[in-house]
This record gives sequence, structure tokens and C-alpha cells, in this order.
Amino acid sequence: MNDSGIINPILINRFNLKFNNKLFEESFKENYYRTFLIIHRFAILLAIILYALFAYLDVWMSPNSKEKIWIIRFGIVLPILIFAFVSTIFSHIQKSESTYICIHKYFTWAWNHNNDWYRKRK
Repeated sequence: MNDSGIINPILINRFNLKFNNKLFEESFKENYYRTFLIIHRFAILLAIILYALFAYLDVWMSPNSKEKIWIIRFGIVLPILIFAFVSTIFSHIQKSESTYICIHKYFTWAWNHNNDWYRKRK
């Protein structure tokens, strides 16, 4: 406590947003990983299920190019999602989990941005 009776705030480095106390930092990382892991696994599993179920709509929406779409859906995107889900099971992923999430978010954004550009061009 300081002179005014207020507990000293935990000091955080403003540049990298890490705790200055290494014990706090490691405890926070471990707690965050355990908490976030459940949400992350659920989100990936839900994405796998929904993405696979929407293949049923490909038959109605684009019957002529259904095979090409299914190659992308089942040959590229779903294996990547399955790899992302399986990678959350192994403990060595913990250190680079946020990197994987950032890469996934970037490619999701790039895919959506590219599709929007293509639709506007038509």
C-alpha cells in the first residue's frame, strides 16, 4: 500500500502489455490459455460442423460447379480447420496459439475481402 491507503497497481509494460513481474505474467498466460482454449475449441468445432453442413446448399445454389466448390470446401478449408482443432490438443502449441489465431483471422479477412472484390467486379 502507498501513503493514501490504495494498493499499488500491478505494473504493466505499456509497450508490450506484459506484466513487469514474471510470476504474474506466467500465471496470467496459463489462466488465459486454459480459459480461452475451451472457447477456441468450441468455435473451431462449430465452424467445422457448419461449414460441412453448408455443402448441402452447394447442390442447390450452384449445381454446375458443385464439384469445384467441394474441392475447395473439403480439400482445402476443412483440413485446415481440422488441423487448427487438433493443434489445440497439443501442449507445445500454447506458446504460439495467438500467432495461429492471428494468421487464421488474416486469411479469413483476405478470403472475404477477395470475394467482395470479385462480386463488385461482376
